[in-house]
Amino acid sequence: MPLPQSFKAMVVTETANKTFVREVKQREFGDLPAGELIIEVKNSSLNYKDALSATGNKGVTRKYPHTPGIDAAGVVAGSTTRSFAVGILAKLGYEVVAATGKSDEKDFLTRLGAKAIISREEANDTSGRPLQKGRWAGVVDTVGGNILATALKTTKDGGLVAACGNAMSADLVTSVYPFILRGVSLLGVNSVDVPMRPRTIAWQKLANEWKVDLSGDLITECSLEELSAKIDLILKGGIRGRVVVDLSR
Repeated sequence: MPLPQSFKAMVVTETANKTFVREVKQREFGDLPAGELIIEVKNSSLNYKDALSATGNKGVTRKYPHTPGIDAAGVVAGSTTRSFAVGILAKLGYEVVAATGKSDEKDFLTRLGAKAIISREEANDTSGRPLQKGRWAGVVDTVGGNILATALKTTKDGGLVAACGNAMSADLVTSVYPFILRGVSLLGVNSVDVPMRPRTIAWQKLANEWKVDLSGDLITECSLEELSAKIDLILKGGIRGRVVVDLSR
């Protein structure tokens, strides 16, 4: 079947007075940058970085006009030749403590498998001390900034801290003490350039023994026309899980 010559997308444009306008419009295939694959996208999702891009964050997107979109699901149409941490760790038998700044998320996190819930303030040490009492055998951090620094200085001897996000900040101000006095390891999680074999293994586990079926709690759907309001909401911390963008609506 021949490919359509145009497609509908959200486009973010920078105006002369440095404001950023979001609109849904038709784009041509000729507007796309050169690449190895053409994917006929059936669904996408709203990622936090997409929201930053849609508001003109030059640390995420340098050049505009731009169509945000990190995640996509569809079929390959042409070719010339990428946090269920609480649920997974609970399934593996760990006693999980979840941190959140949203008081109404406690029941959800408990259903997910958390044994205890702490506040964002408790996870964000501002004392200035280079080390605190060791509390955690391991940490999965999705926000970065001082909460990641706090995780490092409250992890026990030999503990592991995995960093996979920067919703709070991309900066990390800490000391060497967690590393040289407790042997704490900071692990970077890269989901972009992971080879296909470990991806396939992870997907198989997520579909079987690691499966956490909370689709009713974690997934909401919207159309492209409804996406702009969702972008504003995710930037205010008002989105749980994923917003799936249904391109057929």
